[in-house]
Amino acid sequence: DNLGEYLQINGVEDKEDQDTIISSTKGHPAAVGIMLKIYNENSHNFSENAKLQGYEELFEQYFKRHLTKDEQVALTRLALFDSWDYELFEYLGLPENHRQIFASISGNTALVNRISESENGEERYALIDIVRKTLIAILESGPQEILMDAYHCKFSFERSISDKLLSQLKSNLHVDQKFSDQLRYHCEQAFYAGVRSYSSKSEFESISIWCTKTQQSLSIKGLYNLKADLIEIYLENVQARDGFHFDTDDNPKMNFRFQSTRDRIWASRFIGNGRKAIELAGQYCNNLLVKFGLNSPNIPFALYLWGLTFQDVGDYTTAKWLFEQSLAISKNSLQDPTELHSSFETVFNNVLGCLNMDLNHFNEA
Repeated sequence: DNLGEYLQINGVEDKEDQDTIISSTKGHPAAVGIMLKIYNENSHNFSENAKLQGYEELFEQYFKRHLTKDEQVALTRLALFDSWDYELFEYLGLPENHRQIFASISGNTALVNRISESENGEERYALIDIVRKTLIAILESGPQEILMDAYHCKFSFERSISDKLLSQLKSNLHVDQKFSDQLRYHCEQAFYAGVRSYSSKSEFESISIWCTKTQQSLSIKGLYNLKADLIEIYLENVQARDGFHFDTDDNPKMNFRFQSTRDRIWASRFIGNGRKAIELAGQYCNNLLVKFGLNSPNIPFALYLWGLTFQDVGDYTTAKWLFEQSLAISKNSLQDPTELHSSFETVFNNVLGCLNMDLNHFNEA
């Protein structure tokens, strides 16, 4: 309330503009001063260009005057994190006096806000909004190697947290919502940081191996939606960086976006969303047919998977027809050994036998 009155006296009469300044500065004097200057110099306007000018000015006026080089490096890397405690400082690539740097930064109320206490008893902090935006703007417009170094630190930290959670996942019989949210958050953060951080072929391969192992761990626990989301983060960012297209017209096994769709089908089946699973499975099969034709080694499995989705909702007639089609096509196509551990004929005859039992067609079963 006091800050609102102060802003009113200093020319910020619009309530929405007052809220913008309050939310982005958390009331810290240095940040309020900069925002007021931006506001007044741009005819009471908060355009994105005006904000960017202000971010750079804040860095020049405050950071370089009041912070050591090590503190500037630490803050730049902290900008990539929503919040942090002392544990994170071990991953920031700082000198051995990182305890001293942590104390200096966390106690700087012009830049940092204390938000909570973490589960291990450590206090948690976050950069105030305008400071974080300042640093991210500078990172993204500066030398690429500095940006990649920052993402490398973030990847190292998020990977360590993800690995701990994945290790717990192996022994957990039940995954509650809180654990699931934590796992999703840290895995997504790790994947994004990983594919923004590599600078050599060996680094890319190392990160890719970790990403693949993580996806496999999620498959074992049936977390297919999360797996599909991580695949898309990986593909989109690597393609944006390198122009490398993973999906190839001449090799159905190299179409990872089709694999992502298949994971979403399994996810819908696991949570009992039968109609959504049927819709996705139909799209998956149709898209494969359009792109590769009837002789694609993926088509028999796609029809089989589509049949399973109809079986889930009790439409045994449609399911049986799709199983029969997949069996007929599989005899005339190359088998994709990555889809099933046994032969197509063995698997399809088995599922048809079970389905005929459900239909009381015992002789046929």
